[in-house]
Amino acid sequence: MPPVTSADAPEPFSDFSDIDGFLRIPRLASVAAGPDGRVVAAIQEADEPGAKLVSSLWELDPDGEHPARRLTFSEKGERGPRFASDGSLLFTSARPDPLGEDDEDSAAIWRLPRIGEARLVASTPGGLELLAIADDGTLLAATGVLPGATLEDDADRRASRQDAEQTTIWHTGMPIRRWDHELGDSERHLVLVSPEGDLTDLTLDAGTLPLHAASADLSPDGSTVATSWTERVRGGETRSSLVLIDTATSERTTLLAAGDAAEYHDPRFSPDGTRLALIRSTLSGPTDTSYSRLEIHPLGGGDPTVVDTGDLTVSEFSWTPEGTLLVTGTCTPRAQCSASMLRPVRCASS
Repeated sequence: MPPVTSADAPEPFSDFSDIDGFLRIPRLASVAAGPDGRVVAAIQEADEPGAKLVSSLWELDPDGEHPARRLTFSEKGERGPRFASDGSLLFTSARPDPLGEDDEDSAAIWRLPRIGEARLVASTPGGLELLAIADDGTLLAATGVLPGATLEDDADRRASRQDAEQTTIWHTGMPIRRWDHELGDSERHLVLVSPEGDLTDLTLDAGTLPLHAASADLSPDGSTVATSWTERVRGGETRSSLVLIDTATSERTTLLAAGDAAEYHDPRFSPDGTRLALIRSTLSGPTDTSYSRLEIHPLGGGDPTVVDTGDLTVSEFSWTPEGTLLVTGTCTPRAQCSASMLRPVRCASS
């Protein structure tokens, strides 16, 4: 593959009176770093009518010498790439299973080897979203179940609800909506998927709110889950703390409690499992907006490190196997760039 030159690079978009053209600019949604220096990103692009964004997976050259190479092409799209220790790529997609008889449109977890076609790894009636992978191949995923249901009886409850044409939702507190959809019709749970495909629910008592927009990660040894955990506060508002879940007992402990000044989300374990990178966001008020910063917390105790990302506003980050943070985000106008950027951040061991 020939190296990329300045002549090959497209002209930066500058005609902001062209709304359709602006909406069709590809967007960097997430990035994953894997063995042998591989970097794969989920890129969102508008569909032909321009009505929705469809995500696909692209392999990137972190040195910027070769053009990006598209890896997936399904109509439903693919998102949330994660590398397994054997170099295969796992991701989430609602693409149909060519070997199955199930026509359900729910998302599932797929595996793409270095050579060959992607195959289905695991699925549930409420859909599965891949969140993380442990060194032994255990997966952390999120799924939806009807309120009060379990993984074992959720399919039957969904069928009964559909047969009875039940669509009502019993709201027990705020919030009741998130953007364009109602909350409360299902509970989001965190589950472990073993290398053999067995599922274990870690959050049976989660309810409809705590994990509805949670971000979570699994430690490299598979013993601990770090996740945001949302609770209601006065005035119809919510706050997200950072909790640790023991995968053997499902016991939860609070690592960082949200307060009146800030909340926490997007945890990422370091490759050696001793540190946790996360986002700390201040709370907005009548006279000020919210600000976010990337921090690294040593799990053995000690003060956190605030990562200096310069002009980059962080949107996504991922640890490389060598212990470097690969950070994506947008540059400020004074940095004279508006496209999403990749930036490695060196992190000294504690």
